[in-house]
Amino acid sequence: MRQSVKSGALLRAGKRHWPRFLPMWLFPVALLAVPFLPGFENHPGEYFVILVLPALSLCGYPALVGWRSLGITFGQMFFWFALVPFLIWASAIVSIFAFAILGF
Repeated sequence: MRQSVKSGALLRAGKRHWPRFLPMWLFPVALLAVPFLPGFENHPGEYFVILVLPALSLCGYPALVGWRSLGITFGQMFFWFALVPFLIWASAIVSIFAFAILGF
């Protein structure tokens, strides 16, 4: 059975469960800071496996538990869990390039 995601339900799910999604929303900012860690230029693969993947798992777990146990739909979970962090990451990248181009 297919469930449709209405904008009102989407906002209600976001307001009700935002603490579960907050770590996933902060993850893109932390991801942008990883290349500045000491030794990253010599071992980027190790940083990815040892730091980034476990952090992603820890950030994503609360949101996925909310989807499974709290009754939000897959569409609501996907929006708040995947699309919003991607938009945060893309906004940060665009801002960095804009500041670089404008000379700030």
